[in-house]
Amino acid sequence: LLERLIYHVTEFMNAQASVLRLIKNGKLKVAASYNLQTCKDEIGIDEGLCGKVIKEGKVIIFNKQELNGEVLDIPAYSAICIPLKITKKTEDESKLEDIEKEIIGTILVYNKLDSEEGLGEFTDEDISIGELFSSIASLMILKSLQFKKTKELKNYLESLIESSADAIVATDLNNIVTAWNKGAEIIFGFKKEEVIGKPLPVIPDFLIEVEKFYIEKV
Repeated sequence: LLERLIYHVTEFMNAQASVLRLIKNGKLKVAASYNLQTCKDEIGIDEGLCGKVIKEGKVIIFNKQELNGEVLDIPAYSAICIPLKITKKTEDESKLEDIEKEIIGTILVYNKLDSEEGLGEFTDEDISIGELFSSIASLMILKSLQFKKTKELKNYLESLIESSADAIVATDLNNIVTAWNKGAEIIFGFKKEEVIGKPLPVIPDFLIEVEKFYIEKV
């Protein structure tokens, strides 16, 4: 998904190549690249063009003169670097002035292509495009991270349930078993594969009608 995103960034800006890096453990690490044979896997968050953009917190254009002496992924005539930001939670999110943005990475785009002169400079229009794609990319990355955290929590809770010594059983409204852990196997003597998808086998007959009554109230 990120590969497709920076491809479109590069195409919209009519540029040669690009690389997207995310901050991880205090470093900027490559998450996706387009039309680059090689690039540094990781750089410091205060290094080079990306470091300047993280410090400034805004899209910056670099011309040929400003690129002299910089460590680049490819030989470059021009470049534009875009910070990726997500909104940080605050105590009062209703106050717009208190909303904080956290930079989570950068997109670095190389070499504006000019049909007449070969290579040209990036423009204010490219800054607007960069800001638009920054919002899109940041939202995609944020949703991806949230999904990952939700999945990790789900896996953790499932492992707790499965390893519990207590019998943990779940049924649907028709009394069909949907979950049956190791504790239930030991205590009730039925294997998971014997009960999943079948009526709960361990309710005493005199409680079946009582259970039906409460299920109907739900």
